[in-house]
Amino acid sequence: MTLKLSVYDKVTPPLRTMRTKFLVLILIFASPALGRADVIRLSQGGEFRGEFAKATQLDESAPATLETLDGIQITVAREDVAFSKARSRVVEEYYSKVRDADGSVESCWLLADWCRTHSLGDERAEQLRQILALEPDHEEARRILGYRKYNGKWMTRDEFMASQGYVQHKGKWITPQERDLREKTEAQREAESVWYPKVRLWVGWLANVDVHKQQAALAEFQQLKDPTALAALRNSMENHRDARIRKLYVNVLANLPDDAGAFGLIERCLFDADTEIRYFARNALKPSHYEAGLPLLVKALRSDENVVVRRAAVLLGDANNKQAIPALIEALVTTHIVQTQVPVNNGVSFGQSGNGNVSVLGPGQGTLPPDVALAARTGNLPYGANVQRQGFQRYQAVNVRVDVTNIEVLDALEKLTGKNLGFRERDWQLWWALQSA
Repeated sequence: MTLKLSVYDKVTPPLRTMRTKFLVLILIFASPALGRADVIRLSQGGEFRGEFAKATQLDESAPATLETLDGIQITVAREDVAFSKARSRVVEEYYSKVRDADGSVESCWLLADWCRTHSLGDERAEQLRQILALEPDHEEARRILGYRKYNGKWMTRDEFMASQGYVQHKGKWITPQERDLREKTEAQREAESVWYPKVRLWVGWLANVDVHKQQAALAEFQQLKDPTALAALRNSMENHRDARIRKLYVNVLANLPDDAGAFGLIERCLFDADTEIRYFARNALKPSHYEAGLPLLVKALRSDENVVVRRAAVLLGDANNKQAIPALIEALVTTHIVQTQVPVNNGVSFGQSGNGNVSVLGPGQGTLPPDVALAARTGNLPYGANVQRQGFQRYQAVNVRVDVTNIEVLDALEKLTGKNLGFRERDWQLWWALQSA
């Protein structure tokens, strides 16, 4: 038999409160087993658990109606509801287990494992975070939550990337400069587009035999101070085959306001093939340029090209920014693939079979010298031999993975820390962990 009770009627507040509390007691003692565990918490105290009616789920302004498996229907005025939430029975079971647990690391771990088997991801993470509050170095909890040790300090990947100066943009970690480029408004793009034909024209004048055009182009570049020209400058000048134009590009970048040229200047320091231009760009850098370009320099420490790693380390030493210390420690010894030449075996190996025949075994190709062939056939070389050819030696290129110790990185660390622990990365990590504690 279904019993329907309601507290949503026009009764005086004291009577309604009494009836509400009475119904709470009925629900708690008459309905121990529920299919769902949606919950209504009353502002006067007490809770109802059961399954929400559809109207309650679809209309938050309607009276909150909940029905138990025993058929008791509870309807509560919204003003009497302090809290309501739809949740499955397994979630309710979780909260019951939380109330019964003693709060120790062991009980939290058992409860986290129970959550894993019942596909309760958020609740599992809640228990793992509780473990870390009790035992910060619990490695398995840290691993599950996405932490790892970066130079002796527990951090998530997001925390580590943020500490290196990167920012998130549409789910990816990029440098602030890259983000700014991607977030340009239509008005900014239109302002930049004006500069492309102008810069191309002036670069063309620089190569013109007409001296007046060359001078006019130089004058235009020398007075250029608009940051919206940066994209056009980079497009026409950054990788120009004429080193003089790349040098002029560096000069223009150095004159742009608000450190707009920082990214381009550091790129020239790292990647330009001309030693003079790299030196010229380095001298043009200001302290604010180093600050703006720190993410690019840190990223360069992980370059596949060892020469770029070493150039970045020199600049980070100049930058005098301690944020770079963890990345420098990791770059003390870097692994790179280098190409080397090795000789190709030109020798002829041969052996003698049981029937007395002499056969070439390789790897070389060719015939045996007459005197060697005679000695082999007469049994004077019973164990075979390898005959090396005289004359031209062939070589082939092979890729080899090598570990490189970077003295420039060690120098930068010494500048920033006043310490010299050599290339012992572990010692540096332990020392930095103590400084960061």
